Amino acid sequence: MAQIREILAVLNGTDRSPAILAAAAMLAKSHGARMRALHVFDPTAGMYVTPEIAAAVQRSRERDAEAVAAAARSSGTTIALDHDEIDPARAALSRARLSDLVVIGQPDPDDFGDGRVDLTPRLLVGAATPVLSIPYAGEFPSFGRNALIAWTDSRES
Repeated sequence: MAQIREILAVLNGTDRSPAILAAAAMLAKSHGARMRALHVFDPTAGMYVTPEIAAAVQRSRERDAEAVAAAARSSGTTIALDHDEIDPARAALSRARLSDLVVIGQPDPDDFGDGRVDLTPRLLVGAATPVLSIPYAGEFPSFGRNALIAWTDSRES
């Protein structure tokens, strides 16, 4: 079995960032892995950048930076934080390919907007590494004891 050496947590400024970071940090600590967080935000998602959108980008960045700092303190691990507001999909995919595991949050259908990006489909298909999706609801102090693997005997699989 391959060892997990590098974990990437993909954040998009939602309230679930702390849960995503906690899960990734727990895995990083248990596997002795390095951890990196990537804040993605697309301020041009179908619109031009107004002062309000620029302020939303800054708030999103600050929220994720605070969440990363808190997760690093509570887990005792070092977490590097990168930002990409130019091409979030390309940034996430390129960093995912350098990681052994990607941790993302399941999008909350009631909390999506302000330039937040759902990279789940792109990462599942293009990451070339396992992707762990943290549900948008609930708390998960521990996990990983049971795994569900789905497979179909088709060309697409």
